[in-house]
Amino acid sequence: MLTPRSTETDRSPKRLTMLAVAASIVVLIAGLVVIWQTNDGSEPADQPAPNTVVVDTTPTTALGGDDSDAAPFDAAALTTVGEQLVTALNTDDPDTIVQLVSESAEPISVFGATSRDDLVNLFGWINASDWRFEPQACEAREPNQVQCTVLQSNAWATAAGADPVEGTLSMNVENGQVVSLLYLFDNSYGEYFADFYRFVLDRDRDDAAAMWATAGDGRTLWPTLTDESFELFEQYTGEYVESRPNNTTPTEQTSP
Repeated sequence: MLTPRSTETDRSPKRLTMLAVAASIVVLIAGLVVIWQTNDGSEPADQPAPNTVVVDTTPTTALGGDDSDAAPFDAAALTTVGEQLVTALNTDDPDTIVQLVSESAEPISVFGATSRDDLVNLFGWINASDWRFEPQACEAREPNQVQCTVLQSNAWATAAGADPVEGTLSMNVENGQVVSLLYLFDNSYGEYFADFYRFVLDRDRDDAAAMWATAGDGRTLWPTLTDESFELFEQYTGEYVESRPNNTTPTEQTSP
């Protein structure tokens, strides 16, 4: 059986003094810990650490602005912008591209186009190679992103018997304008890019040099966006299609 401790002992002056000293030491240590934590580069738990971006995810707050300037998340409006851009690409409508895409938009990466002016010039290549971007669906995501899927095809792949492949246009929209744009598509089309390139190279290396430029990675080839290039693309696309009357694939077609 436990025996209660003496009340008189607990309340002795000596013990009370010791308890007071111990309590003072605990408070002192706690204070030192707080000082150490707030001066070693870290922050109190209720504050963001340095270089940490705090994003307000509420629908009424836009990135980069305060509550007074923020526009509410409007999925329908964002989706409409995406659909209009895809339609413009698919119907040779550069005027709509100029209206929809901000002049200062960046980054832009669509078949080597890196600016709004490049996007407008890209239509020359799109038409010469008979590119199609059949709209599938656009989805808006908070706070201001739109992703549109398309089925892409071109004359070279169609002549080789390939089915359309899926591509994705991912964009950010602010105040009704596209401020960044990235296009990604199925890598299987690389086979037809390469085959068409070899087809031109076998016929005239100077023409091939005028039609393509090497990207920054030193390996990727993108079309040169000039009138001379577009005329050559149209010429060689026609010849390439005629060379595959039976929709033979690149591996089935023998080199001339």
